[in-house]
Amino acid sequence: NATNVVFTPAMMRDGNSIAPSPAPALLLTAQNEAGRSSASVWTEEGDDVETLFDSNLADVPMVYTVSESKAVTINHTNSLQEVCFGVTCSSDEMVDVTFDGVTGDLYVYDVLTGESVSVGDGSTITVQPNDYGRYYITSLAPSLWERAGGEAAGADVLISVRSGMVTVTATNELHQVRALSVSGATVYSDSNCGSSAQFQLQQGTYVIEAETATGRKTVKVLVK
Repeated sequence: NATNVVFTPAMMRDGNSIAPSPAPALLLTAQNEAGRSSASVWTEEGDDVETLFDSNLADVPMVYTVSESKAVTINHTNSLQEVCFGVTCSSDEMVDVTFDGVTGDLYVYDVLTGESVSVGDGSTITVQPNDYGRYYITSLAPSLWERAGGEAAGADVLISVRSGMVTVTATNELHQVRALSVSGATVYSDSNCGSSAQFQLQQGTYVIEAETATGRKTVKVLVK
């Protein structure tokens, strides 16, 4: 007669062992009125699992982290010094993301605002969905993070998707911006477009390439 069944990481077991599986170093859970999703980060060797964006669950916020330019649900990394994450959703309303498993100092760095927020075990922060390359998890304090010169500390390109409209902004001049379909066809291209480019795309998955004086950034985006 149960109406609500809750599964927790402590209930997971390895199929080849009777011992419980270890808990991830970090578990991110995104939630709104339509539902929830989770993504885990493990500070050990293992295989990443790419995030599957189901169009039937478009209203549910899908949280992911980034590993080698891929959005993944399970991410194996050496440390929590620099992990990019984000949320996709059919709605552009702000989404709550909860962090579980935090055992030490941990911060969320917002590339757009330049602000860092300290998060603890069970902490919830609000993020803007459909922004790619904006949010980073880091174990470094804000002053050390800026000095470390990591990927986000030097990030100069931010990609946002709003109702099919893609906006690419940069702190430097955009030498070239391209949008490619999953088949590799170029569906949009522009060069020397200043510090911002904006274009409309149909629903689907695309690869956005943005090139500035500091290099080229490639991001896979979902247009809903």
